[in-house]
Amino acid sequence: IHDSLPLDFENNPYNLRWQPGAKHGLYLLAEGRLSLQKEQSDFIAKTGFYYHSGSFHPLKEGEEDFIHASNRGCYLIVESTLKTWDHAGKLDGFIQIGSSPWHKNQHHGYLGVGITFTADPAIRIPGQAGFAFACATFDRFHGKCETTFEFYLKHEISPGFYIQPDFQYILHPGGATPVADHAFAFLLRTGFQL
Repeated sequence: IHDSLPLDFENNPYNLRWQPGAKHGLYLLAEGRLSLQKEQSDFIAKTGFYYHSGSFHPLKEGEEDFIHASNRGCYLIVESTLKTWDHAGKLDGFIQIGSSPWHKNQHHGYLGVGITFTADPAIRIPGQAGFAFACATFDRFHGKCETTFEFYLKHEISPGFYIQPDFQYILHPGGATPVADHAFAFLLRTGFQL
C-alpha cells in the first residue's frame, strides 16, 4: 500500500496527483488466523503485524526537526465461547492487545477485554448484552492512559430490525485534556439485518 499525505489539499486539491517516493515508503500488513469449532463452542485467534518503511516526523512537541526512519507494530485478538446454555443463550469473551514502539508513537499500546451474552432466538426476548473494558496507553508527553468502560444492549424489535443503546464512561479521554478529566457518552444504534 502506498502511503502518502491524504490531507495535502493545498498542493493536490483533488488528491489525484500521487508522487510515490522512497520517503513515503510502503505500508506492509500481515495477519494469521486460527479458527476452531467444537459442538456449540467457537475459538478464533488472530495475530498480525504492520511495518511502514517511510520516514515521518514525530508528533511530540520539541521534536519537530527529528525524523524517524520507519515504524512497526503488532496485535493479537482472541475470541471464544465461554459458556453455552441450552434454550437460553451463550456467553462469549474477547481480548485484544496491540503494541508499537513507545519512542516513535504517542499512542503505543492497547488492551481491550469484554464479554457478550447472546440470547437464544427461541426465547421470548431475543437480544444481546455486552460489557467491555479498554485501555489505550500514551507516552509521558501526552498524559495518562485513556480507559473506557462500555455497556450495551441490543434488542430485536422486529425480524431484521434492531435497536442498540450503548453507554460509555471514559477516564482521561485522549490522555486527559485541560477541558475534561472524564466523559460519559451515550450512543443509539439502529440497523437492519437481512
